Amino acid sequence: MLPAALDFKVTYGLCLLDEGCTVAEELVAFILGVRGQRILQRMGMLALD
Repeated sequence: MLPAALDFKVTYGLCLLDEGCTVAEELVAFILGVRGQRILQRMGMLALD
């Protein structure tokens, strides 16, 4: 665990820069999906609101 002074909430953004890029769209769908969210939570990140 981090000391209280270092334990803060960080906000990350996610966007597609090129519509029609199938691989990027699949990655975003994975990250926003159930499996992706579980992985992020295991790494200590918060789930989407």
